[in-house]
Amino acid sequence: MIKVCYVDCSLLNNLGHYANACRHISGEFRRRGFQVDVYGSKRINKDLAAELQAVAKIRHFQFSTITFNHKADEALAIASFLNDLRSISERDNYDLYYFNSVFPPQFAAIGTWFSSLKPKLRPRVAIEFGLPSTGNPNYVKGGALFKTCKQQPLLLTFDQAASADYAQLIDLPVSTMPPVHAGLSDLRQRKKDAAGLLTVAFLGHQRHFKGYHLIPEIVENLLQKALPIKILIHNGNSNSQRDAATTEKLRNLAEKNQSVSFDPRVADPHIWQSLLDQSDLIVLPYDPNRYRASYSAVAVEAVGEGIPLIVPQNTTMESLAVNYQEQAAIFRDWTATAVAEAIEYAVKDFDSLAQASFAGAEKWRQNNGATSFVDQIVEKCNLNDIANANKDKSYSFSFSNKISTLLLDGIFVFFDIARPTWLKLKGFRNLANP
Repeated sequence: MIKVCYVDCSLLNNLGHYANACRHISGEFRRRGFQVDVYGSKRINKDLAAELQAVAKIRHFQFSTITFNHKADEALAIASFLNDLRSISERDNYDLYYFNSVFPPQFAAIGTWFSSLKPKLRPRVAIEFGLPSTGNPNYVKGGALFKTCKQQPLLLTFDQAASADYAQLIDLPVSTMPPVHAGLSDLRQRKKDAAGLLTVAFLGHQRHFKGYHLIPEIVENLLQKALPIKILIHNGNSNSQRDAATTEKLRNLAEKNQSVSFDPRVADPHIWQSLLDQSDLIVLPYDPNRYRASYSAVAVEAVGEGIPLIVPQNTTMESLAVNYQEQAAIFRDWTATAVAEAIEYAVKDFDSLAQASFAGAEKWRQNNGATSFVDQIVEKCNLNDIANANKDKSYSFSFSNKISTLLLDGIFVFFDIARPTWLKLKGFRNLANP
């Protein structure tokens, strides 16, 4: 039996795409009879851990700010993840390690761990980059460590522009793989409701670089235009203190206008599918510069569901929409006015957009999804050739390394216990340590 180790620091709850990615990928591996061990955040939601059969293991969440000193944070994050990874690798002789949505410190740690293993003991490794590279030097560091090894990892993204960006940065091949996200409902063409209204939706884990701060003004602009629409705003991150003022504005708009609804729930698969099912147009008012070479899971799911998109120009999302929906309603400037104008255009041209999106979704479902993704993982990592090849190998570390791992773990336990007091002394208040 092929043994797969699935690792994701951000596997914490249903917020964002991390849990859904795990559902799709680990589920497809298990469907094929592979043994899959999932390792998520040490603070993973218990119900989610039970559903995904996940071990609460990774000490530091990828978005954690540990000390509020950037260089110190990255150094500690590398050491912390390396320690967790060494501990994980002692649990079983895994044939494949799959790392989901790695950040720079984790990539450097994986390179350190992998290059330290004896060549004959190195497993297959697949690493997905889920964010813009931003030229971070820890990506370069990890790439340099991998270059010292004859056996190379499978590096991957879900968008050609993102793959090219990473390949240039780390000077290693980066594959573009089929996106794994797939809807639960049967495909249907979007249509106006019985009252002739469309539902314009803003969905997901809302943040500033996703244009969350623009949405109140966009909504006000749309209400003034008196378009035949309903407006659905979902924010699974509605408790964020950073965006509290924006969330309050949106709640007020929803209370005062029957055509506006605000949904603050963290979306499990069924809630998320319900949100998609309600949506006739999905608006992604994202920062165009950030998404020149970074993909959006929401955009991917919209395309797979046949939902027309409103997206920023010259981004991976525009390319996706053009490839599968023939055209996209786009905005050039990152302003509320520009986004509202693009929405108005999409509402007026809805019938043709919906028809093209429906046809594109059929094409998308044939070429993408977890089955296609795992097919390529199996092929590119030669998993069929190693089904019985590694059974006599041992990835266990020496006694001294085990002691070192335990000591480092103890240091991080002490650090995390002492951290709230330290932050209080430094003047920080109400800061979570996920």
